Amino acid sequence: DRMEKADLVIRTPVPGDRRYNAIRLTEHGKKVLLEVEERYLAAVSSVMSPLSAEEQSQLMNMLERLRENLP
Repeated sequence: DRMEKADLVIRTPVPGDRRYNAIRLTEHGKKVLLEVEERYLAAVSSVMSPLSAEEQSQLMNMLERLRENLP
């Protein structure tokens, strides 16, 4: 709701399925993403830096397995 109010995304109902909406970035949302993406990726890289490439891969695989089993 907050992202929509901030004009970052638009929600569009999915025909035939009232359970969810399609979400897409607005032009303003795309601009904001371009402004923050580099800093975000640098922060993620900093947090992950103590792990080796193999450990990072293992972590990503484990997190994906957990995500797949969320209700």
